[in-house]
Amino acid sequence: MTPQLRNLIIQNRIYQKDGESENMLFVVTARWKPENVPQFIKVATEEMQKPLPKGTKAIGTYLLLGRCQMVLIVDALNEKTIFKLHQPYMEIAECDWAPAITPEEAAKALAE
Repeated sequence: MTPQLRNLIIQNRIYQKDGESENMLFVVTARWKPENVPQFIKVATEEMQKPLPKGTKAIGTYLLLGRCQMVLIVDALNEKTIFKLHQPYMEIAECDWAPAITPEEAAKALAE
């Protein structure tokens, strides 16, 4: 991660400050092999019934048809929270995450 991107992420957290918490949007993906569909469905069904960590809000969960991929957009406190969310899937899927900001937020942060 470049220093400029890191600064942009830190600045975005400041813009999204909500009371005492500093939340940020993250995009979490999980990609699995077709032969792992039954295992993935089992894990996903179990995990989605559990409450999200405190201070975390799911914006949306999507399955990409024909790609064996799930995308979760989540408003979370930090990267540790995101790791906790995708950790149960790591043995059966390739998981990844990234912080997300709107183009307007990026322009505002880079202008300062």
